[in-house]
Amino acid sequence: MKKANLLVALLICFTASAQLDNTFGIKAGTNYSQFRPDIEFYGVKALDFQGKIGYYVGGFFNISISDKTSIRPELLLANQGTRTLSEVYVEYVDYNKDPMAGEVVTKVNELIILLPVNVRIELVERFYLELGIQPG
Repeated sequence: MKKANLLVALLICFTASAQLDNTFGIKAGTNYSQFRPDIEFYGVKALDFQGKIGYYVGGFFNISISDKTSIRPELLLANQGTRTLSEVYVEYVDYNKDPMAGEVVTKVNELIILLPVNVRIELVERFYLELGIQPG
């Protein structure tokens, strides 16, 4: 009996969603990311983390709940990361050489799969408010 009730409920959901406007599409753009770990060495900030401009590309499926509300799951591949900068000062034991100073620059690049799921509410025509989660 429980299986029959579940089947009827699923058929009603599919019938209701078939009557509303469900759409899908592709999505691409740029993002800005920056890591913020606390790395200190003898009380001095060891690395300066700077931002990185990346990109994302993927797709979405818009599932209508009502005329003004929908759920919008997405699948995105994002390039994120950071750039680090550290000043280095090397003093030689040999007193005939001058000490050296310089900078060490590193770049961190990550390809991340993001799965945002948003509830989308139309406030006025073609203007939406989206709220949701984004596991990645």
